[in-house]
Amino acid sequence: MKKLYSSLILALFCLVSFSAIAAEMDTGIGVWLEARAASGKKPSEIVGYYDHNFSDSLGVYVVATTGSDGYREFYVGPAWKPLPWLQVGIGAGREIMPGMHNSARRNAFVSIDREKFSVYATRENGGSDPWHKVIALYKVTEVVSAGAMYETFLGVGPRVEYNISKNVTVWGALLRDRDTKETTSLLAVNFSF
Repeated sequence: MKKLYSSLILALFCLVSFSAIAAEMDTGIGVWLEARAASGKKPSEIVGYYDHNFSDSLGVYVVATTGSDGYREFYVGPAWKPLPWLQVGIGAGREIMPGMHNSARRNAFVSIDREKFSVYATRENGGSDPWHKVIALYKVTEVVSAGAMYETFLGVGPRVEYNISKNVTVWGALLRDRDTKETTSLLAVNFSF
């Protein structure tokens, strides 16, 4: 748990330092804290991201994750926005698992962001097991969105988001694994700069 808190403090320090730079460029910086509740499931984690657009259609992104169990991974890669509401990206990086060797890992994502409806899907492979996540949301009001989420090893279920401000979102999901019949509740806070 000390490693998780240390990682959180370091991530927040770095992200706050970068926020002045981000204000001057077409850049996004963010971090989200995710807590999970279920026996034998993936631990809580901190995810940080950075993206920078070189033009209206081309950019680069970096994602780094650290878990309370010592698992860590990061990706970096190009992102392309062929339409104002569509973005795709591919990345390569490493995963570090406690007591095991580091290994290469790859990911790809697609993001669709329309006025009232959004979909985000990502897939990772290499190293440990393949993993993917899909989130589909409908904007009910200016501050509330509702939809569904699927994540490998956790299952599928409803997801609700509440935008506290332009830069802070709280979300929760209740996912049910059809194979193990286990339910996992997730609660997270996303911060962006």
